[in-house]
Amino acid sequence: MKAMEAENLEMKAMEAENLEMKAMEAENLELKTIEPENLEMKAMEAENLEMRAIEAENLEMKAMEAENMEMKAMEAENLEMKAMEAENLEMKAMEAENLEMRAMEAENLELKTIEPENLEMRAMEAENLEMRAIEAENLEMKAMEAENMEMKAMEAENFEMRAIEAENLELKTIEPENLEMKAMEAENLEMRAMEAENLEMKTMELEYLEMKTMEPENLKMKTMEPETTEVIPVQALSKLICPEEEDDFDSGQSNFPFTVGAMGPGNIGPPQKEELRIIPQTSDENSKEIWNPQEVPEGAEHDDMWDIRELPEYEIVFQQQVGTEDIYLGLTRKDPSTACCNELVVKIQLPNTNPSEIEIDIQEMVLDLRTPNKKLLLTLPYPVECNSAKASYVQETETLEITVTLKREFDFLNLF
Repeated sequence: MKAMEAENLEMKAMEAENLEMKAMEAENLELKTIEPENLEMKAMEAENLEMRAIEAENLEMKAMEAENMEMKAMEAENLEMKAMEAENLEMKAMEAENLEMRAMEAENLELKTIEPENLEMRAMEAENLEMRAIEAENLEMKAMEAENMEMKAMEAENFEMRAIEAENLELKTIEPENLEMKAMEAENLEMRAMEAENLEMKTMELEYLEMKTMEPENLKMKTMEPETTEVIPVQALSKLICPEEEDDFDSGQSNFPFTVGAMGPGNIGPPQKEELRIIPQTSDENSKEIWNPQEVPEGAEHDDMWDIRELPEYEIVFQQQVGTEDIYLGLTRKDPSTACCNELVVKIQLPNTNPSEIEIDIQEMVLDLRTPNKKLLLTLPYPVECNSAKASYVQETETLEITVTLKREFDFLNLF
């Protein structure tokens, strides 16, 4: 409607201009034809025409103002749209902050479950939290920039692309974890198959040993049978021929262990098996060694009662390796107990010690450490793998940390 009115005003202005042109022509004609007495009347008419021209110009100004009002209305609508987009961006920023809070809560739960030794992991998580806080601040700054609407729309698209990339990365990380789990299951099956084969071999060896132990007993039984068959009929004949000599015969029964009078309740049933003692035979029977090296207890060669060096302070800590399959999925049977720990950490306080002067000897059950001022002979709580030992000296705390892998009988059940 305003546009129509503006057009009407423009048409009226055009008519006013035409009237002015006609008035000019009329003035020219009147100047030529009318007498000088009518000049005042023409002047009045010219003034009227000028007034009409001024009115036409006012109408044009009003039309321009109407157009300006329409432009302002359009700008107001654009501002409202921008305000709505700014509110949407603020809502997205709030959702991003909520996600960050949830991520921080999840990380706090992880930190509570992880043992205090994982300081490096915590430091990495703290750095990630700082990076996320910086990103949150950047998001807030972007939300405050409501004027750059086009740029923010592009950023929203970038956020969507990043979310898709994050989902792809999660899928890629889940796939290798599943492959690792399958590999671990395959290894467990192989270990169980090997254990079953070992058990079968052991049962076969036990049966073979039983057969060997039964052979000499069977030979003894065969040699004993003819003696009994010969002694009993002779005694029966002697009773029939000489019954008066029973007393003398009874007195001599002690000399015949297999006679009828010497038999008792213990002789009922099959003869008892005699246990055979297997005497270990040395590889070198003519060896002149006083004792066998296997008879010496492990670590006895390190013990020296005349050594006056001080005993350092030490601490034994059990350590286990925990992955995402243990914390989130719970696919393994690990728990916080020491039965599920696969490593042993020995922390030894060695103040004022040069690391190059430290000597370490690790055996299956013994740890021997020596320095110019300290000496430690430690019996380990469990057998360890000597080749897997790792040592590091921490200068800040002046502590030597030795990490070894445990070697226990049922680790294949507790750790997988």
